[in-house]
Amino acid sequence: MLLAGLSRNYEEGGQFREAAKFNTQAISLISDNDPEVAYIFESLGFNHYELAEYDKALEYFSQVLEVAPDFE
Repeated sequence: MLLAGLSRNYEEGGQFREAAKFNTQAISLISDNDPEVAYIFESLGFNHYELAEYDKALEYFSQVLEVAPDFE
């Protein structure tokens, strides 16, 4: 998905707030059944962790396990 790819580019540049914006847009466009959704939730968790927004990070990391219990 293009939005998730843009998010990764911002992550690599250390622009985690921008990365989170693109990941949030990507989540709104795909269903919970899409295999990519766990990776986007994980990326959102990472973005918020890097922004020291630990409660939000935990929320997204928890959603990863909800949609993909075997996620590694």
